[in-house]
Amino acid sequence: MKAGLSIRTKMLGVTALLLGALVAVAALVLVEVIGPSFQTLERQMARTTVETIRNTVKRDVEALNVLVKDWAYWDDTYEYVVGRQDGFASANLIEETLAGAGLNLLLIEDIEGQVIWGKTYDLEAEEFLDLADFAQGADLLVSLTELTLSSENGLRGLVATSAGPMMIAAHSILTSAETGPPRGVLMMGRLLNDAVLADVGETLDLGIQAQPATASDMLREIGGETGSGDGKILIQEAGADSLRASIALKDVFDQPLVVLSTSIERTVTAIGRTAQATGLGITGVAGLILILVFLFSQQILVLGPLRRLTSRVEQIGLQAELDTPLPETRQDEFGILAQSFNRMLERVARLTNFDAVTGLPNRRLFHDRANQVLGIARRAGGKAAVLFIDLDDFKAINDTRGHSVGDALLRVIGEELSDLMRETDTVARFGGDEFVIVIHPVDVRSRINELSERIQLRFQQPFRVSGTTLFTNASIGVAVFPDDAEAVETLISLADAAMYQAKGDGGRQIAFIDTDAYVADGHLRSLELSFREALSADQLHLVFQSQVNLRSQEVVGHEALVRWRHPEQGVLAAGRFIHLAESAANFARFDAWVLRAACSALASGQTHGGAKLKHISVNICARHVQSPALVELVKDTLQETGVKPAQLTLEITETVMVTRPEAAIEVLSALRGIGVRVAIDDFGTGYASLAALHRFPIDELKIDRSFVAGLPDDRAALAIAQATLTLARTFGLDVVAEGVETAQQRDTLIEAGCTIGQGFLWGQLS
Repeated sequence: MKAGLSIRTKMLGVTALLLGALVAVAALVLVEVIGPSFQTLERQMARTTVETIRNTVKRDVEALNVLVKDWAYWDDTYEYVVGRQDGFASANLIEETLAGAGLNLLLIEDIEGQVIWGKTYDLEAEEFLDLADFAQGADLLVSLTELTLSSENGLRGLVATSAGPMMIAAHSILTSAETGPPRGVLMMGRLLNDAVLADVGETLDLGIQAQPATASDMLREIGGETGSGDGKILIQEAGADSLRASIALKDVFDQPLVVLSTSIERTVTAIGRTAQATGLGITGVAGLILILVFLFSQQILVLGPLRRLTSRVEQIGLQAELDTPLPETRQDEFGILAQSFNRMLERVARLTNFDAVTGLPNRRLFHDRANQVLGIARRAGGKAAVLFIDLDDFKAINDTRGHSVGDALLRVIGEELSDLMRETDTVARFGGDEFVIVIHPVDVRSRINELSERIQLRFQQPFRVSGTTLFTNASIGVAVFPDDAEAVETLISLADAAMYQAKGDGGRQIAFIDTDAYVADGHLRSLELSFREALSADQLHLVFQSQVNLRSQEVVGHEALVRWRHPEQGVLAAGRFIHLAESAANFARFDAWVLRAACSALASGQTHGGAKLKHISVNICARHVQSPALVELVKDTLQETGVKPAQLTLEITETVMVTRPEAAIEVLSALRGIGVRVAIDDFGTGYASLAALHRFPIDELKIDRSFVAGLPDDRAALAIAQATLTLARTFGLDVVAEGVETAQQRDTLIEAGCTIGQGFLWGQLS
């Protein structure tokens, strides 16, 4: 399986994204929220500054107004207007009075509007001036007098004069008791000139400029923004480092008179920019520190233990160290994972050697134990025996009672057979309804007869299964070491042949293999000769079984299975003659015939069950897989038939992995190199180790039908299927489940993660 990004790399990527996102959000907040806030604050401060200028001017006007009221409500002033005393004028209406009060105007009128005394004064030149705006009958003076007399509180504010804007205050002349009748108007004024503005600016630490409202563009640019009081305020950028704040002041006639402006350094914005940069830097550093702390803690708490756990699991997978558990010292999720993995190892180790339905040793473990028994017998000069037991009526029970009852019966029979054996004997289940026993020591044939009769006697009694009484019988074949053969596989084959002899004689009995008679009557030799003739006499033919996508029910391929139209025995399944096909004399011709027949059927567009053949799987003999000639055979066949390499899968057995594996790897690698797929058939029933599975160039595992048969009720069978699927995913292999016969088996396989299946659920062979 191609390795992807490690968790460490993914976490680094995620944390980098998080840090980037944190900095981006911080920058967005600082720029879009904090930055404008500083600008708003700066403009508000500028507004406050010009409002302070305006208020300072107003305070000066109010101070002038207080002075005017003191004079206007002074009895001496009242009497002066009434009697025109020269002493009042000579004592008070003099240059020192104007200079001392900082006045540019002092004017007294009687009630008729006649100017009794009026002077304008230049404070800088220290001399009286003639100012036409306040001459007798001047429009400005007349208007000011009318406003003063019409108001109980007098007049105060700004007026426009030819000398510039002037702060002015005027009151009716009354007695000190503020009683009348009014005798006239007293008016004082102070020019709002550069000197006055300089004094105001010095007080406020500002530079203030004045401009007539008629000459200023402010009123057009201000866009209707209105400040408090009678002034309008405009804040403008005067450059990158300063603002210009302006305020318009109205005269006593409610008309714009003068615009006062000041320049303000943008210190707040500068502080804001510094704060933004500092905040962004602090956010980045703090985020980086937090992420480093997070990564360090993850390394200590998660990534480090995960790496060690992954390395250990990978080592177990590559070296098939099923007896080496993971350490379970941790008390967290890793400890739980290690415990679960160790339990899985125990389960896999058991499933590798034991039958999923009965819990008895399977074919692999039986071979190991039988070889040990034969070795002991050989060294001791003793004998051993192999008994092959087949149930006579099991198919009928399965068909009528269901697979769950059939599996339960197999378990009961397995327990009963084990109870009849000694500790040195081994009872195994090979699949279906076949049980095989190896017994040792065996002194005389009577011991075998006695044991076989005890087995038959037990089968004459009913079996209680799930509250149901069931009857079944058994045919038993026996082969003896070393009388009949010395190899385990040969003894099993001979015992199997003896069992068929017992069945042929009516079943429910025991048959010893008589190899002399067996050969003498020509059965083995005749069948082998007949098979050689079948290769050239057109007696072989192919049938096909659909391979189906379990979810969509779409046919995705077919397996080609060989049948022999024997002239005397009828149509024989491959199991009856495959040992002949795999012999040294026949395997090459047999594979060549099957391969060409299957590819020709595919190329011709042949159909099966209404589905056109588009991908074909062909079984190859184990001997052939070790021969480089197989590669040339496949290449020639594909070229002759026009079939694409990707349309062909070659199925091999696990035996290939243990006999000359290096030669097989070389051949299979060459086949995959041209695009042909390779599958392990009947996976789980042979000798393959995880290490061999890792080394061999294969694409697909086929779950043996004996494991599928126990689904969905048999937990052991389900565990085997799940373990096979997990193993396949680990090595990046596809999985095909064989022997799917029921919808429940199909649904269970789907839930376990299997995608492809084949079996009688989708029709018979044809």
